[in-house]
Amino acid sequence: VAGKIRVMCFDKTGTLTKEGLDFAGPLPITDGVLGDQPVPVGAIQQVPDPIMHAMASCHAVTSFEGQLLGNEVEVNMFRATDWQLLETPGKLPKIQSPAGQTLEMIRRFEFDHGRMTMSVAVDTGKAVTAYVKGSFEKIQALCLPETVPKGYHETCQGFAARGFYTLAIARKALADREVGSNITRDEIETELEMLGLILFRNEPKPDAEEAIKALKEGDTRPVMITGDTVLTGIAIARNVGMLPEGEGAPPVVLVDVAQEGALKWSLVGADGLPKQVTFEEGRDWLHKGSEAAVTGVAFRHLDNAITSDGVVATPGGLLLATRVFGRMTPDDKINCVERHKALGLITGMCGDGGNDAGALRASHAG
Repeated sequence: VAGKIRVMCFDKTGTLTKEGLDFAGPLPITDGVLGDQPVPVGAIQQVPDPIMHAMASCHAVTSFEGQLLGNEVEVNMFRATDWQLLETPGKLPKIQSPAGQTLEMIRRFEFDHGRMTMSVAVDTGKAVTAYVKGSFEKIQALCLPETVPKGYHETCQGFAARGFYTLAIARKALADREVGSNITRDEIETELEMLGLILFRNEPKPDAEEAIKALKEGDTRPVMITGDTVLTGIAIARNVGMLPEGEGAPPVVLVDVAQEGALKWSLVGADGLPKQVTFEEGRDWLHKGSEAAVTGVAFRHLDNAITSDGVVATPGGLLLATRVFGRMTPDDKINCVERHKALGLITGMCGDGGNDAGALRASHAG
């Protein structure tokens, strides 16, 4: 079956890109404003306490024989703080700063791919605070609007367009230790105060471009299905040759959903940033040979229409005009593979994360 594959779907992080994301640094909100460059790792001890406490505690990192274990993103973030884990079997850890300050984790909700968040409640001895980190879109939706800085979404998009893996982090004060110990996830992850961004460099694997080229030469269509933002997906797809780049390359047609629930069409040019256009303009670019990128919310919104000829008048419709699917949940990844299979295409899936497991099983060869 593997020799007959016509569409090969790829996860991005850890599959097309290196397994360990390089921690670029935090970008705190200062006087209500986000800067344009992260704080370098070498100067990280200068960041404000709230964002330092968040980086030190909002993770599920553990250790064994002196080695930090866990998700590479969280391991690299925590390692950069230079704090230490103080672990006791059967209990959540304490975290200690180089100066001896101790934070005690009293409640933890690990990362959930569907929610795109993780959260903790931490006791400093003086106060109890909840910290939440996750996708920059999700954290914005959970924060009090007055705590979100002006230009936040545009700043996040700018980093994503440059290929950065971009997370946001927020907090809320809790009444006391008893509340923090018994609070539910829904109670923690609401009415938050935005603290800033946490940025990671998302570099392609050295052999990714060669692998994509070989697939194309063998008449197999490579497609990216990622849980990361679609703009980062486009940037990496261009880097590995999945999408054309450089002078004369056509723009990518980005399909998303606006706040009012209607489909929103944009063109993503060489600068990696979306510029909104009409449906007719987007469709015309697709008919001229541009390829599409579709967000998870648009994928769900389109449903069966994604394979109809109502958008793109070619067999397979918008589905087979789409090269990058971004912000896809584990269920979205399964459905994307299934929709390719429903068109009679032998479909493979390559991924390394728990959120890829369903799509790997759903594919003809995973």
